[in-house]
Amino acid sequence: MGINNYHLYLFDYFSNKKPFLKTLTIGRQKLMVSRDMQYKYRLSENDFSNYAENVFNKNFDSISCSSLDISDYEKPTYVNDVSQENNIPNEKFDTIIDSGSLEHMFNPLNALKNYKKMCNIGGQIILALPNNNQ
Repeated sequence: MGINNYHLYLFDYFSNKKPFLKTLTIGRQKLMVSRDMQYKYRLSENDFSNYAENVFNKNFDSISCSSLDISDYEKPTYVNDVSQENNIPNEKFDTIIDSGSLEHMFNPLNALKNYKKMCNIGGQIILALPNNNQ
């Protein structure tokens, strides 16, 4: 999974309406963006060797960025199967971002319910998922 140019435009749109503040990404996100986006978002080579947490902190008014994944392979903050009922961290977040995990989950409806439970009142859930154009 990763953050591409289109994701950055989408995050720009939402962060201009409301700062991200305490942020959670579903899945640990790598960066896959063009050179002009690297310049626009002040991304260094170090940002590309790491995950996207710094990008949220530098560009979208995030005060912290955590990640949740089903596996500990990429060392997320939380290891949970969010598609299982009530299988979520006790922490609440102002912004929850899923940019390509929901479509892989066994029970996406439970995952969406859990996203809502993890989101602070007045927070935002941003879904950037593929579409098969039907």
